[in-house]
Amino acid sequence: ETLFIRAHDLRGVGSTYEFPIITRLAKSLTKLIDIDEKRQQAPRALALAHVDAIRAALSQNIRDTNDAVAAALAEELEKQSATFAEPWKDD
Repeated sequence: ETLFIRAHDLRGVGSTYEFPIITRLAKSLTKLIDIDEKRQQAPRALALAHVDAIRAALSQNIRDTNDAVAAALAEELEKQSATFAEPWKDD
């Protein structure tokens, strides 16, 4: 739950601080763990991959998807989160 709260916060402030890539990554993470049932079943490695990507973007000052690696990583994380969240999409 704490990770969801932090990801939700980052989703909201990433663009405010001129890091839209962080907003995008945090949005994907929140989709992965937005309800308790999903949090309990979410692949830990996938959640940590999101955290690591957010940390890397911040430490490397990667702000948006003009960086090809960041864009590809965000796209893959979004794809995997969406695949995991598919059974809950109507909830």
